[in-house]
Amino acid sequence: MSSLTDNVNLSAFVHDVLNGLGSTSLILNQLINGVHGLSQEEVKSLLSAVLQTNNRIVNLVEAQKVNPTNFVSRIDMLFFLQNLYLEFSPLAQARSLGLHYVTMQKYKHGTTVVGDTTGLERMLSNLLQNAINYTESGDIFLRLANQDNNLVIEIEDTGIGIAPENLENMFRPLWRSLDSQGSGLGLYVVKSVAIAHDSQETHCVESEMGVSSKPKAKAFFLRLLTTRSRYRCS
Repeated sequence: MSSLTDNVNLSAFVHDVLNGLGSTSLILNQLINGVHGLSQEEVKSLLSAVLQTNNRIVNLVEAQKVNPTNFVSRIDMLFFLQNLYLEFSPLAQARSLGLHYVTMQKYKHGTTVVGDTTGLERMLSNLLQNAINYTESGDIFLRLANQDNNLVIEIEDTGIGIAPENLENMFRPLWRSLDSQGSGLGLYVVKSVAIAHDSQETHCVESEMGVSSKPKAKAFFLRLLTTRSRYRCS
């Protein structure tokens, strides 16, 4: 069983590295083809996105070589999510999607948490990548808000949604729905990161199939306690 788990975790690691490399390749092709212009000012944001993705991959590889607790640190989530927004904006734009970063003017206890930077990058990158991959048109919202004394991260999209009968299985390793083209590893990473942070609950999902009065297909929520490294759903 341990060997099987190790193999799945290795596959998940490779999955995340390849996702990052794929994103970089897409942006570099856009730059080569002059899709966003040729001047330094026009392509600066894309170059920043490539650098951000490269740094994320390097952090992920480095984390495999040492004790993961070495990467636990204080994280300003406002700045952290801003970097993810800048990194994934060109990918959303390439699919004619709107990616929006929504914040508040003031946070009750600030925006700093203690956690595993690499783990959070893996978790949120997979959720954003999934949102982009499975949203044919519309918008994706990355939000940072307050709930009681905690910070809440929400990723909402107007994609295809998740059938209610699939909610129980969606975080299982290698599981895929019939209409999925993915590897079945992205949401497994999301759950694994939550478990690694001693979460009592590993996910919260709202999902609607078809058309609703509000075009909301699904939303993932993550609640972060600002005083210690512990993650719970909102």
